[in-house]
Amino acid sequence: MANTASSQNAAVLIKRALNAYNSSNFDQAVEHSRAALIILEGLEDSESHILIDEAFERLAMAYQRIGDFAASSEVITEWQTRTQRPEGHVLARIQQARVAHYTGNYAEAKKLIEQATELAQAAGYPFGVGMAKRILADLMWKQGNTEDAMRLGQEALAVMEQAGEIEQQAAAHVTIAAAAHSSGQFYKAIQHLQRAARIVDQLGRQFEMAIILSNLGETYAELYAMDKALEAHQSAIELVGIERAHPDLIRNLGVDQIAVGKEEEGQSNLNLALERAEARHDPDMVAQVLYSLAQVDLSAGRLDEATKRADRILEIAEQGDSLRHRIRAWMVQGEAAQKKGDQAQAQMLFHECSMAAQRAADRHAIWRTHAALHDLSRETMPQMAEIHRRIAAEMMTNILNTIEDPELHETFRRAEPVQSVLGTEV
Repeated sequence: MANTASSQNAAVLIKRALNAYNSSNFDQAVEHSRAALIILEGLEDSESHILIDEAFERLAMAYQRIGDFAASSEVITEWQTRTQRPEGHVLARIQQARVAHYTGNYAEAKKLIEQATELAQAAGYPFGVGMAKRILADLMWKQGNTEDAMRLGQEALAVMEQAGEIEQQAAAHVTIAAAAHSSGQFYKAIQHLQRAARIVDQLGRQFEMAIILSNLGETYAELYAMDKALEAHQSAIELVGIERAHPDLIRNLGVDQIAVGKEEEGQSNLNLALERAEARHDPDMVAQVLYSLAQVDLSAGRLDEATKRADRILEIAEQGDSLRHRIRAWMVQGEAAQKKGDQAQAQMLFHECSMAAQRAADRHAIWRTHAALHDLSRETMPQMAEIHRRIAAEMMTNILNTIEDPELHETFRRAEPVQSVLGTEV
């Protein structure tokens, strides 16, 4: 009877931890999870073993949301000594992979995912296989391998749909959307984010909804729908508050504010996003914020500052073997060189960027680099400039033709960067 009562009390605490987590009260989630683990200490029945794994998983994830990856790693190490279930070992490996992934150690993350997949397959645990596929998909798109990321994300979604795991279905939709976004398939990204939002809304997950709205707003911005972008990002901030907001959400809000003429507020939020990303020791996020800041520097004529930020992005790209960040860094360096009048250096950098974008199957980057090469060579090499314009136009048209929403289609078509390349072609 004592064991049953203890398990029931622990289950109540784990439920409270979940509710706190869903409401973005991560400190409370930590407190309730730790209290549950104290109660479960020494219990050997099967129900207690399941609850131990649930408590450790929630605790590890809460620390990740807080940004304390060292604490999350310590929790996972303890989890591995206490779990009695093959499923627990699989889930612990997956959480280890998440920590390695967030802290930029992609090689270690891949190794851990391989171990988790082998353990899950040996245990006949399809949920674990699906989780591993999704985390690997996130790694793939961050490194610029969007095609494999899309495939793995779809495979993970199929597993979760078959298992009826709606929370993980939402996560898989977010992963697919990120891969689609990275390859320039913006409307496809919007569709998957909207599906994820519907699921997360049913679950009452505020933090996850804020992330989805942040990604949705960023995707709207890529289609030049700035009103929709700003609305999505402001809604996300209202959900979680600026103090709990993820650095990427703060970055996106800052980009929007600068785009609509609120330069001071936007710059302040970009600086805050960089501070938060660095405090979390999240190199991928640091690189993203640096890129947004570099774009602001380029617009303001602060070319040396933009180049310094690009150099930092390249360092992060080399550490994480990220083609995606190399493309961004070279683009910034190329634009800075062009503005300084160093046409040969700019052409070399844009060419490197173009070749990398082709390898990454990134339609957006292909368009941007060929549009830049067109602008660079139209006076000195008009025939070559026209070739670059046609390639850029083909990529833009591919993006345009996938936009099923009439309003978004028209907004993108009428945007100045699109018109400058397509002109009267559409």
